[in-house]
Amino acid sequence: MDWTLATMMLPGLAYLVNECRWLVIAVTSPLLLAMVTWWWVPESARWLIANGKVEEAHMYLEKCAKINNREAFVADIKPETLANIVVVERGNASYSYLDLVKTPKMRKLALLTGTV
Repeated sequence: MDWTLATMMLPGLAYLVNECRWLVIAVTSPLLLAMVTWWWVPESARWLIANGKVEEAHMYLEKCAKINNREAFVADIKPETLANIVVVERGNASYSYLDLVKTPKMRKLALLTGTV
């Protein structure tokens, strides 16, 4: 949705900024903000757990629960429980590109993701 709205605003911005070089600066300057804030945005808890950083994932889950007023929910979740989830989910699975088209649901998801 953001990309669509920004693309719709581009002709108006091009009308206001007549010189090509200034238009490029105006369009790409928000990327500088994204690059600067990259270091402050935490990784997702799922990614941290999958990469073995269970303690850090637990810390972020506690922080999210506190913000959402759900401290009681995180009290039941221990880092050891999160570590067990990784072992159960990983197993000995190895995936290939053919897994994207094995089931109808995955075919639909892969096609929609590639086209939209």
